[in-house]
Amino acid sequence: MEKVRYLRFDQDIWSQTNITVFHKLILNHIRGFEDKGLSCFTKPEALAELYGISLQMVNDVLKDLVKKQYLSMENEGKHTYLNIIWKKPEQPPINIENIFEV
Repeated sequence: MEKVRYLRFDQDIWSQTNITVFHKLILNHIRGFEDKGLSCFTKPEALAELYGISLQMVNDVLKDLVKKQYLSMENEGKHTYLNIIWKKPEQPPINIENIFEV
């Protein structure tokens, strides 16, 4: 059976206007690990292959995400861990009394 991949869509990431689609894809990729309580140490080569972009572009995007304070990169031996440090915008509380009203 073939492995099926899905594109993750986090509204808070995709609504950012000061980053490119490639920035958003990488942030969503990392968040997928974090949501499962895992650390992300995906290699830039793997990201380039996954999204069909050059290794240079991946490295540029990662550097830009660090510069814009969306991401931190921690080198620990053979792994470089990618962590989202950007704080999601505050979401208004959900009114659960009217949640099923249309």
